[in-house]
Amino acid sequence: MQRKSTKKTRGANAAEKAYHGWCKEQRCVCCTAEPVEAHHCDGATSKTKVDLVTVLIGHWFVIPLCGSCHWLYHNNKSQFTAVNGKQHKLWRHVMNRYDGDCPSDVRSGIEGSNI
Repeated sequence: MQRKSTKKTRGANAAEKAYHGWCKEQRCVCCTAEPVEAHHCDGATSKTKVDLVTVLIGHWFVIPLCGSCHWLYHNNKSQFTAVNGKQHKLWRHVMNRYDGDCPSDVRSGIEGSNI
C-alpha cells in the first residue's frame, strides 16, 4: 500500500518506490527470514533537520523485516533493540547492499538519528 500525498507530506517518489520494492525482495535484516515487509522505522512522514533545513526521511528510512521481527518491533521495541540494535544501524547495513542512490541529506539525517 502506497501512502497518498496529504497537506503535511507527499507520497513516495519514483526513487523511494524503487527502494521500497528492492527492500521487499531482500531477506529480513535481523534474522534473514523471508518474506519481508518494508518497515518504516520512524513513519513515512518522518522529517529531521540537516544543516538547518528540514528533510523528509520517512520514505528512505525503511528496512526489510519479516513478519515476526516486525511484530516484535511494534509490540516490544526495547526487546527488539536489545536483540537487533538501533534501527539506524540496521538501515546502514541495508544501504551498504543497495545499489541505488539515496540523497546525501537524507543519509546524513538518518545516520544522525538515534532511532
